[in-house]
Parts: sequence; C-alpha cells; structure tokens
Amino acid sequence: MQISNITKKISLTLFALFLAFSFFSTSFAMGPWGGGTSSSVEIWSFHWKSHPPQLLSEGTPTFPYQVECEIAQGAKEAEGFDIVSPCSLQLAGGAEASVSTDTTYTFLEKLPGFDDTFDSTKKCSFVDYLNIMIKLLIGIGAVLAMVMIVMGGMEYMTSELISSKEAGKDRIKNAMLGLVIALSAYLILNTLNPNLLDLCLDNLPRAEISITPEETLRNRSGSGICTPVTNGPCSPTSLASAFPGNSNFAPAPFNTIAGQASSICNLESHGIASTLSGVDKCADGKAFSFGLFQINGSAHRSSIPACANAFNIPAGHGNSQGNHISGGYSWTCTTVEPAYTQCKNFLLNPANNIAYAAQLKGSGGWGPWSTYQSCNDPGEF
Repeated sequence: MQISNITKKISLTLFALFLAFSFFSTSFAMGPWGGGTSSSVEIWSFHWKSHPPQLLSEGTPTFPYQVECEIAQGAKEAEGFDIVSPCSLQLAGGAEASVSTDTTYTFLEKLPGFDDTFDSTKKCSFVDYLNIMIKLLIGIGAVLAMVMIVMGGMEYMTSELISSKEAGKDRIKNAMLGLVIALSAYLILNTLNPNLLDLCLDNLPRAEISITPEETLRNRSGSGICTPVTNGPCSPTSLASAFPGNSNFAPAPFNTIAGQASSICNLESHGIASTLSGVDKCADGKAFSFGLFQINGSAHRSSIPACANAFNIPAGHGNSQGNHISGGYSWTCTTVEPAYTQCKNFLLNPANNIAYAAQLKGSGGWGPWSTYQSCNDPGEF
C-alpha cells in the first residue's frame, strides 16, 4: 500500500512538471544571423534587408551578416563600412546600406491574447504580457483542479478500503477549494476595482499643485484663508524649534508662534518648498521670491551672502527690486548669473528659508509678509 502511494505521488509530480515545462517553454524566436564580436561596446545591431549581402554592390564583403554600431565621436570603420552618424551606415564607395531596426519579438508559439509578434517598446508592454500570464495560470489551475478531481474520483471508485475512499474524497474537496480560491481572488478584485489588476505604473497620475498669481494677490490683500499646514516642513510641529513661544492673545491653533508661522507659510507657498513666486518677478521674467516663506532675495541681498551679487537694480530705482512695471507683475530688477541660481538654490532649501524667516520674524514680527493681512484682518493673530 505504501509503495502504491509513493508511485501515485511520483506520477502526479511528473505530470505537473510536464505541464509546467510545456507552458514555460514558449520563448522568442531569434534571427538566423550570427552574433559577431567587436572590440567596441554594442549598442544596436543591424541586419541586411537583402541577402546575400554581395547583391548590394560589387566588391562588398560577403560578411558579416550583422554589423555592430556604437555611439561615438567621429567616424569608425567596421568591416569596410564607414559609420557616418550614430547607427547610420554607408558603403565605402558612398552608397547607403539598407538596415533594419525592428524591435518586435516573434513568438515560437502564439499565446492566447497576443498576435504573432510582441512589441516591447510600447507603453506598459510587460504589463500586458503579465496580465495574460495571470489569466493563463488561472486557466491552468482550473485544468489541474479537474485532473485532481478525476484522480480523486478514480481513487474513490477503484479502492475497496475506507481510508483510500476518504483520501479520494479529500482530493476532490481540496481540488474544488483550490479552484474556488483561484477564481474568487480575480473576481473579487475585478468587482471591487478593475484598476487593482492594472499593474502599469506608467498610468499613475502626476500630482501637481500650482499657485496662480491671482491666488497670491488674494492672500496678500487679506482675502486668503488663514490656517496652518497639516504636515511637511511647514507644519507647526516642524517649525516649533525655529519659532518657539506662545501667544496669550490668539485662539488655537494660533496660540503658538509656530502655528502662526505655519499659517503664513501656507498663504505664501502652501508648504511647497520648491515654490517660485508668480508675482515677484524681475524684468527678465525670473522670480526674486523663493521657497516656503517666499523670501525676497533681491530685497535681502545685502544680508544673504548667497544673494549678494544675484540682482542688478537700475540707478535711481527702488532699492529692493527696482520700480514696478505697470501692466503686470514685474519689476525693473534684472538677474545676474551664476549668482542668481546660487541665491535661488539657497532659498529653496527649506532649512535656509525657515532660518531666515525666523530671523525676519524676530526683528519685525509678521510685518514683512503682506499675506499676514489674511490672518490679521479677521483677528486670528
């Protein structure tokens, strides 16, 4: 009896291995050309459209069937051909060689749901292949379940022992349970949300938050919404060390200096460290206010070493950023590279921006920020 059970297990294992090998033996066909070697780094491979290659012109070499091409500066001779541009080949006599850059794969055995070829360059191509594999695996699971049910039925019908009959019944039950689990997993996910089965990460939406000049002007005129940032570098918790202390005259959440600073930061940049001002711009169109608290690099260039030589103010114009240009949001200042980029990067750094904002708050309260009006007019703080 023990030998019989071992024989059944071995037979079942061999049968499963046979099915697995038959399924996963599907591969991609390769071209009939050899893979010649080269001292250069192979980037692309080209195959002649017409064969044999001596039909191209008299005297051309009958080999190789494959010509390798590399991206390099200057021309390079390869088997009698001159590379006149990255991956553009010409015969030594000047005639252009015909090459193919087909990147599609051809299946040795067509898979359900696919054409004879598979384009690996299209968007989410691997996901299409993987989804078909999942469906095929579920189908194979169903076939294997039926095989197990048949085997269990045969064991139940042909055995005279009670224990063997129970083993046959258990085999049938387990096969049916496995089939239900395999089918229900896909059906449940597909019913709840079909996107749960979509594995293409290229389709994920890109989250972008834009601050329009009109919104900034509303905040500065006192019509913005005064509320702290809930998370990130401008949250009250993150700003507590730079803006310590409490306010006995303001209601929560403005009863801490950090909570007030968070509200100003929210009005200025929505807590986004990479924000460039949409209304504070020089005559060349480049912003001069940066970062979480929209620090004016031009106005504070004398106290910020990184911004010392970043802006040029015309003689006789306002010292901060020049004179306002009517009909827009620009001022007469101009930027000077590379100092301007250095100034911008310095103030876009959250730590630098917060530190200088704390310095301004310590010397002049919230007055340097015109957005303070959105918190002051309602009497928040």
